[in-house]
Amino acid sequence: MPKVNPLLMSIAPYIALKPTPTANPLKGPKLMFGFKVKVCKPELYER
Repeated sequence: MPKVNPLLMSIAPYIALKPTPTANPLKGPKLMFGFKVKVCKPELYER
């Protein structure tokens, strides 16, 4: 398994429980997945 970033682990629960104000409330369940993709695959978020 890939090495887990301690910082990511410390903030992941907070992000999962309290989505950012810009996040769509209807996409709550998908927020965590999107966050992981953004961190693990930044090339998908060029903007």
